[in-house]
Amino acid sequence: FWGAAAKMLGKALPGLISMFQKN
Repeated sequence: FWGAAAKMLGKALPGLISMFQKN
């Protein structure tokens, strides 16, 4: 379970960071 959660976080985090950096 944690492996899948970490994978999802790894995929979502860069998008969130780039979104915050744009604003």
